[in-house]
Amino acid sequence: MLEELISIVSKQTERYPGMRIQDLYKLIYQGVMGSSHAVASVAAAEKWLSDELLSMGECQAGEVIVERLSADIVRVNLRPFVASGGDTDALLDGFIRTGREYSGSTDDLIRVWKIVTGIQNLFSLSEMTSFITGQEEAGFAAVHHSQVYRELYRPAYRVVAEKILLLSKCTQCDMYGS
Repeated sequence: MLEELISIVSKQTERYPGMRIQDLYKLIYQGVMGSSHAVASVAAAEKWLSDELLSMGECQAGEVIVERLSADIVRVNLRPFVASGGDTDALLDGFIRTGREYSGSTDDLIRVWKIVTGIQNLFSLSEMTSFITGQEEAGFAAVHHSQVYRELYRPAYRVVAEKILLLSKCTQCDMYGS
């Protein structure tokens, strides 16, 4: 698990060098907790995806379809997914199923945060400790990407359990980026 976590954090910090601490937390949160926080209702999930598909813009250089967030969870980037002919209805179904069927624990979130604190090199120990203390006080809620991250990378994706994604009809042969 440690090697995989090192690989995930390394790839994410290389791909997104403008990442702020809340973006790192969001990465870890999604990898541990899945998408349940984002699936308030089927109708809301459908509207959110529909709206995002209309406003997401064209693919950016270097965007990959799928990015691993943990051993079980992946992020499906909408722009390259759609550009490659991906089935957005199947992706929506996978996102909703993940929200219903997959949930992590705050104990796991804290454990992974502590590991990442020791392997990342973007933020100091005091920044990492202070941030997670604030999140604990807030009940380990989900957070939005930082404004900087949103401006630089225009994130548009859905978080899905890989086993659900692989069972759905939205997969293509060469989905996974490095």
